[in-house]
Amino acid sequence: VPSLALAWRPARLNMALAVMDRPDRSVEEQIKEAELLLEAAAHCADELRYEQLVSWARSIVDPLAASGHAPALWLQCTIPSTERLSPEDFDRAFLAQVEVAAAAGSIQAKFRLACELDEEPTRNDSARLFKEAAEAGHPYAMWCHGLNLLGGTGIARDETAGLRFIRLAAEAKFEGAIY
Repeated sequence: VPSLALAWRPARLNMALAVMDRPDRSVEEQIKEAELLLEAAAHCADELRYEQLVSWARSIVDPLAASGHAPALWLQCTIPSTERLSPEDFDRAFLAQVEVAAAAGSIQAKFRLACELDEEPTRNDSARLFKEAAEAGHPYAMWCHGLNLLGGTGIARDETAGLRFIRLAAEAKFEGAIY
C-alpha cells in the first residue's frame, strides 16, 4: 500500500503536467504550474527526473521573468542555479535577483529582502520593506512589522498599530504571532 505522501507527489505533478500544453494558460496558471513542478522536484529522488522538472519550471518562468512579471522574478530566485559558484558569489547573485524581484513588486521578494537587510546600517530599509509586505497581506511580514512598530525599530514607535499587525498575523495563522 503506497503511503499518502507517495500518492500525493504524482498527483501534484500530474496536475502541473496536465495543463502545460494548453496554449490559453493565464500568467497566474503558468506560475502555479511552475510552482507545482518545483514542488515535485523538491520531492524527487531521481536525478534525471529532478533535472527535467526544474527545466520545465524554468521554461515557464524565464520568459515571464524576462517580461518583468514580479511573481515570476521571485520564483526565478527559487529555481536552483546550474552555475557553480562560491558560497559568497552565490549569496551575492541570489540577493541581486531578490532585489530585482522586490523592485518589480514581488511581496515575497520584499519580505525576503527585508529579512536580509534587518541589521544596521540597513534596518530602516528593512522596516520599510516589512511594512510594504505586511500591508500587502504577507502574514510573517505582518508579525515582523508589528514587532518593529512595538519597539520603534527602523520605524516610528506605535504600540497600537504594532499590536494590530501582530493580531492580523495571528488571524492569518502565522505561528509566531499565535504563541
